[in-house]
Amino acid sequence: MAAVGASLWGSWANRTRKVRGDGPELDGYARFREAMEKPRGGA
Repeated sequence: MAAVGASLWGSWANRTRKVRGDGPELDGYARFREAMEKPRGGA
């Protein structure tokens, strides 16, 4: 039963990743990196 559930979830997760792509995730990572590189004032 667990193997069937895992295979169904895996195929669904792989399908949604292909449809959505990595664009939004990469954009979010780029914003995070820019925020971390900015010098913090008042420390």
